[in-house]
Amino acid sequence: MRFRRAKLQCVLCVLLLLNGFASAEPLAHLHEKADQLGLANHPQWLRLLHYQPVSRDGISQISSPSFFLSKSGASDSTAELSATIDAMFHGDITPEGNHPICRFPARYLWLSRLLGIHREEALLLCNDFQKYAMDGKIDSVSLVFATGFLGNPASYYGHLLLKLNKSGKVEEGRSLLDTSLNYGAIGIEGDDPITYIFKGIFGGYDGSFSHIQFYFHDHNYGEEENRDLWEYQLNLPREDLELLVAHGWELLDKRFTYYFFKQNCAYRMAELLSVVTPATTLPKTPLWTYPQSVLQKVAREDKLVAQRIYHPSRQSRFYSIYRGLNSHEKALFAELVAHPEKTKNLIAKANEPVQYAVLDALINYYQFIRKESGGDSGNANELYRKALLLRYQLPPAPLSKFEGTVTPPDAARSPSYVQISASSSNQSDKIAKEFWIRPSYYDELDGEAGHAPYSALTMAGIKLRYVEDEITVRSFDAIRIRNVANNATGYFGDRPDVWELRAGLESVNAVCDDCLVGVASGEWGRGYNWSSSVNSTFTFEGKLREDYQGSGTLISGAKVQLIAHLSESLSLRLNQTFRYALDNQYQEESVGEVTLRVRLGRQVDFRMGYVKSEGDYFQMGIGHYW
Repeated sequence: MRFRRAKLQCVLCVLLLLNGFASAEPLAHLHEKADQLGLANHPQWLRLLHYQPVSRDGISQISSPSFFLSKSGASDSTAELSATIDAMFHGDITPEGNHPICRFPARYLWLSRLLGIHREEALLLCNDFQKYAMDGKIDSVSLVFATGFLGNPASYYGHLLLKLNKSGKVEEGRSLLDTSLNYGAIGIEGDDPITYIFKGIFGGYDGSFSHIQFYFHDHNYGEEENRDLWEYQLNLPREDLELLVAHGWELLDKRFTYYFFKQNCAYRMAELLSVVTPATTLPKTPLWTYPQSVLQKVAREDKLVAQRIYHPSRQSRFYSIYRGLNSHEKALFAELVAHPEKTKNLIAKANEPVQYAVLDALINYYQFIRKESGGDSGNANELYRKALLLRYQLPPAPLSKFEGTVTPPDAARSPSYVQISASSSNQSDKIAKEFWIRPSYYDELDGEAGHAPYSALTMAGIKLRYVEDEITVRSFDAIRIRNVANNATGYFGDRPDVWELRAGLESVNAVCDDCLVGVASGEWGRGYNWSSSVNSTFTFEGKLREDYQGSGTLISGAKVQLIAHLSESLSLRLNQTFRYALDNQYQEESVGEVTLRVRLGRQVDFRMGYVKSEGDYFQMGIGHYW
């Protein structure tokens, strides 16, 4: 194979040399042609340089000097164009190694096409680029979305990456050996979550693109972190596809400034796509960019998405197979999990359909719990191998697969929320107007596709009250994360744990005025699924807050919560919390809450609530997602 490639390269070198002597255009003519076409200020050229704004007054967001051929290229698109033409089209074109054509294949393709040079075959001599581009056998690209993961701050909002699909692979399922392009913060090893969030918010990290086989991401997200993957294969013309793939090569290892909320993976993937699809511009929100928002914009472009492919995580596959077991099969499964030494004998006594169903569930279960097993992971591996061996000893039959309908994340509502409501209490005869602004992301009642069920993720959420020409802050969630282990079976390694972390400001109770205090709290407990749409949790709470009129600073308590999705458009939340102030002679506090949400449309809802604490508080309002 290497000998054949070497022969081809020798032939190409001769042809390019002959072509160069026969048809080389003077550089002066190329510069003149570029000026006439206005290429230095062409939007596509500015996007290839990553100028922001996309204008002649922009500045490149790339900080690596190696990305530019002119010393002033980061801020002077004309100088960078001139240097690029000089470097790529001066003399004979015999690129190899670190030649500018091999370093910047997208620029070369773009200029060759617009200047009418038509020497694109020169890229065949760039060995490293050809290896990355799979020798020109890429026939499509896919935008891949990994659903959110509340166990890692870098993954709260999900993740986007680009997958380069080799010819004929997408339709066959997962093409694990295909190349993928990823963008992320670098130098984060060893940083704790608080440090990561702080440095990520304020640009304390560099970010860069990297490439690796898709298998790595499939394993990391789907197997290790149990995150579903959604693949959106894009329908791009051949010229755009080649340009996009080539530009991805140009960006590898180049440094950007990484920002957790704005210039993150979603922003950079949208920016990369905008080189060939200007219509799929970034969301216009100036302060944040969410992966799901970018995905929704791409999906709404006419005929841009060729197909959607769902890759369920190991957890999703296990839950799907387990739910498919009947009561007898579940009883046998439970017996084998509790007493794995009985597996061979009990499976032998079962009829063949039961053997297939239970062994398939066991195989997926043991794979699922390997990460949770800690020191016992070797035992889980051994049990997995034994179950797999028993399965192979049965007559051939297809393995059980994921069953069910899953809503794609682009069909969900937008991630930001604003609500206008009216409220009243038995402590006042005034009707107050309230405003709730939640830039991100979801709560227990409105989680949809791509969100963790029955969970919550809020950052910078603020509630304001307006009454008698006065505006007061009712609460501010700097961060609130509630993680509920949904669909947990209760077996080892799959416990229904529940935890919550919150920091911000809160009113001491629902009916008081001017009683805002700082607070940091945490909860831990267990949950239970009564059905596929009803979940309850019981948690213990610890809270540290500012003292208000002797109400205490060290608070402990317990909370019971029930979430019920009564229909596709109707959801209910019931809370009952009991708290004690440990530093104020165990002062007691009881808070009951009922909230009803009605989904009026994809982007609109109605909510009404009642809170019983020091008094009675009523509220109802209309909300809009954006």
